[in-house]
Amino acid sequence: MRWRRRAAAVEPEAIDAILAANVALAAGLGADERAALDERTAELLDLVRWEAVGGLELTDEVRVTIAANAALPVLALGTGVYRQVRSVIVRPTVVRSTGWRAGPAAGTVADDPMLTSGVALSETGPLAISWDVALAESREPRYGQNVVIHEFAHKIDMSDGYADGVPPLPRASIETWTRMMRDERGRDEGDGHEPVLRDYAWENDAEFFAVATEAFFCLPARLAHGRPELYDALRAFYRQDPARRG
Repeated sequence: MRWRRRAAAVEPEAIDAILAANVALAAGLGADERAALDERTAELLDLVRWEAVGGLELTDEVRVTIAANAALPVLALGTGVYRQVRSVIVRPTVVRSTGWRAGPAAGTVADDPMLTSGVALSETGPLAISWDVALAESREPRYGQNVVIHEFAHKIDMSDGYADGVPPLPRASIETWTRMMRDERGRDEGDGHEPVLRDYAWENDAEFFAVATEAFFCLPARLAHGRPELYDALRAFYRQDPARRG
């Protein structure tokens, strides 16, 4: 299926300037990976329908910053893994959500209010991203959070039809991945290492994968040291080794 053009193209010079100002992780890429980042960013700008709400102006800076962060996980995979991402809704800031949702343990529910900076709806539903959070986290990856990478990781997880913490893998690799995830989720963050995954990872398998993906790109050396098996599994899946970047 061919996605349709959704917005005017952004000149390469403008993309470079926005990445230099807003996307700190781009600075550590080698020449080949940086070329891939530029290519994937341009593809996402072209293929995705972008919409701003809440009075936010949908500028090139907004679109490029979000598209570039979304491009980072798929430098080697290609944007085809985002085939369910049809549209991205950008709002000015976090929203307060209420209502029933899945709880932290299987079979449980919760209804306490939450502040959300991003949402990834299943199948071909849209992504929603809070611009102020996305910009701050894109500029400061040392805190280990990136709402864009997190929500797009959910879409990668969902691309095989299930939001279960298992990305699209060859059938022969699924059992090994599932065993690794079970072992990693069963190990406390305090087991002899400085914590690298935030508590939200333990909400469910899908959140563990998304939070681990954030750490893989934002805090790769710490993840490789504290959770080497998890790091190696993510390195094999994403076909990237960010801990070795400058």
